[in-house]
Amino acid sequence: MVRHDHAVTASADDYLWFIEEYPLGLNFCATLVRALTPDEVIAALGGSEAVDITGARRLAGAAEQVGYPHSMGEDGVFHADLDTGLDFIAAGDLGGWTLIVEPNGFRCSTEESAALLSAKGELVSFYFNENTAPVLRWARDGVTLVSFDPCGGAGWREGSEPDRLVPALASLGFDLSTEEIDPADPRWRYDEKWQARALALMEHLTGVPITSDLLESARFRCAAVPDEHALSWMRANPGRIGPLTVEELAVQARGWLTAYAADPDRDGAVAARDRTLVATRRKRPKKTRLEKALKRANPVQEYDRKLPAALGAADTDTLRAVVLWAAERAVAVAGLSVMPWASEALEALRAQRPLPPPFNPKAQYQAEVWELLEQAPVTWTTVRVPGNPPLEMSQQHVALPALIDAGDRDPLVAALNVVFASAVAHGEPAHRAFLAALWKQFPQLQAAKAGPDLRPE
Repeated sequence: MVRHDHAVTASADDYLWFIEEYPLGLNFCATLVRALTPDEVIAALGGSEAVDITGARRLAGAAEQVGYPHSMGEDGVFHADLDTGLDFIAAGDLGGWTLIVEPNGFRCSTEESAALLSAKGELVSFYFNENTAPVLRWARDGVTLVSFDPCGGAGWREGSEPDRLVPALASLGFDLSTEEIDPADPRWRYDEKWQARALALMEHLTGVPITSDLLESARFRCAAVPDEHALSWMRANPGRIGPLTVEELAVQARGWLTAYAADPDRDGAVAARDRTLVATRRKRPKKTRLEKALKRANPVQEYDRKLPAALGAADTDTLRAVVLWAAERAVAVAGLSVMPWASEALEALRAQRPLPPPFNPKAQYQAEVWELLEQAPVTWTTVRVPGNPPLEMSQQHVALPALIDAGDRDPLVAALNVVFASAVAHGEPAHRAFLAALWKQFPQLQAAKAGPDLRPE
């Protein structure tokens, strides 16, 4: 067992290469697990018949074979062979520890998975996605000891021993302040090294240095594992998915993974894409507050090109009022107003209190959030989600993110995401009336309406 009370020897500077090279892609979850082999990790998550793939840079392409192997049908209907209900897991043996990589995934970052994978050992997981709050989690013997948002949220920690890592966090340069500073405040500073600090903390906790050479040469056992959240949606919408069973989908996914692993020509395309991505990122000028927020927000500009700029120019009080107004309408239109948990979340927003569990940024992907819908005594309805082509989806499932996203600490990100979720929950064409009502309700946004269009890229 690694001791965690010793002096920190790793540093953020050791991992600056990681945030420059993007070896796991832009969005990822990296997890280290002690006392389980790669095949045991996959079996614990419900997978089997793993396929060998060498090199972390090939994993993003492999993940696409499992999650989204085909394009949307011409009829615009959601099919199971688009969202397969399966997650991609890549697990490599590092000698005493297993490294799990999930490109654009988050399965191992949840408290549920941490309890499962650390039941007889230890787990350290780092999840990052441009559109959601990141999470760093440390668990042992099935219990989360510490979890927090490493991007400016180290002052707010959860777990059974939330202060256990304070000396290490301070040594690595994390900001442990609990003062909430609005991004528009001149005192607000963005920590360019926060990802590197998170990786250095992982090394401190595990004793395993993650290097470029290690990721390049590691052999990963790769498999598809069932995603209960997606499967829950699929079971609730039996008329809108393809004919294959979960078992048949898993067989298909393994076939796609096997073909991908055997095709060396894919490496050239992936490497070229990565080089282009890194070069582009290095040349980019410093982002504005709105540009940063849009990286973590759903594309509401697809429904109203003027709205993001107007929200970006609004003050914090207006943004909070927009969040509450839009969340109330999402809950109402989806018929969730009768649920106590929805009323409690809205009441917390009105009082400007933190949202009650499980509605908070750190819990947004935990199973209990979506299980609330399974317990709701409401008739499930469907809406046509605006888009090209429009999709038919569960109205309750697309409305729930309005409560999840309302707890974001950046009020601009919260406003963008909650308005988007509420617009989707209203469906097409009612979303147009919802957005028109938003402009009418908040005339102070009109001053910025003459700003630039934000067209989808």
